[in-house]
Amino acid sequence: MTDTAAASDKAETLAWLRRISGDLATATIQRLEETLPWYAEMPPARRSAVGLVAQAGITSFIQWLED
Repeated sequence: MTDTAAASDKAETLAWLRRISGDLATATIQRLEETLPWYAEMPPARRSAVGLVAQAGITSFIQWLED
C-alpha cells in the first residue's frame, strides 16, 4: 500500500468514526445499562456524567488516531 493510499484510508476511517461517534456513545450507555445493574440506580446527573466521560473517551481516541 502506498503512502497516499494509506493516508486516504486513514482519512476515510476518521470521517467514519466522526460520523458514528454519537452512535458509539449511545451503544456504550446501552451496554452499561444492560450489564451493570447498579448503573440504572445512579442519579440522573451521575449517569449523565458517565455519558460525558464516554463521549470524551471516544473523541480522544479519534484525536489520537488522527495524530
